[in-house]
Amino acid sequence: MKKRTVLRVAGAVVFGVVLSLGVLVAMGQSGGLTNVFLKAISTAVQTLDNTIKVDDAAFTPATSSVSMMGAEFDDASPDSVDEGDAGAPRMSANRSLYFTLRDGAGGERGAGVIATILSLKSDLSSVAGTATNVDGGNSDAGTQTVTLADDDPAVASAATIATNTNTLAGSATTFQVPVKIDQGAAGITTILALEADKVIYLHALVGTMDVAGTVTISYDDDGAGTNAVTLTGNMPVAATGGMVIPFTADTHGCLRTATAKQLTITTTGGSFDGYAIVSKAAP
Repeated sequence: MKKRTVLRVAGAVVFGVVLSLGVLVAMGQSGGLTNVFLKAISTAVQTLDNTIKVDDAAFTPATSSVSMMGAEFDDASPDSVDEGDAGAPRMSANRSLYFTLRDGAGGERGAGVIATILSLKSDLSSVAGTATNVDGGNSDAGTQTVTLADDDPAVASAATIATNTNTLAGSATTFQVPVKIDQGAAGITTILALEADKVIYLHALVGTMDVAGTVTISYDDDGAGTNAVTLTGNMPVAATGGMVIPFTADTHGCLRTATAKQLTITTTGGSFDGYAIVSKAAP
């Protein structure tokens, strides 16, 4: 009877000698085996070994080998695993892996969180139990009206210009259309005439001088310098040079007159041409 070489999972019998799989691999790599079948096994085992990495070992893209991972599609009756057991992850029918959010305490947050997000997206009829107001303003139909609490310090101190008006929202301050300043010659010119029981605020000023000179902002009783009080120094401006007082809506940062006084601009050397943005309000 002829003897046959028997290959086993844990090793092989070659000429009556039991060889481990590792020895077979070594022999196949060194050329010690001429059997093509055993050399193929050696190559296959080495290829599999290439995908096995020591924990936290280096990985080189496009060089290191990896194995593909599989997952199970089971939405009908998914099985759980016990503590310490291995298990296959689940996926959807289109091969997307399922995952579950976990909070800082390790609790799982799944369908409940997603349902809450979806309900916020689709239903804004109430917020924290308080009914919301839709179509309460003059914007597009179906838009949500947002109401700010008037006792919020940020809201109470806000100074915003009301839409399509020249009135400062929440106050009696009324803006004037930009006031033209067109001096024919150096001297004093009224920017805005007085009004009883009102003060005038200068929110912005822009202009140029035809020749070198100075510009001074003041207020007085009659626009002619009577009882004049200067609000600025004599600001020098070069020939055909300009000056700008940047706009501010907050009256706290504006130059202002006393009650029932005229706001004026006084120039020396040349004439000033430009415009001013002013407002008037009760003191």
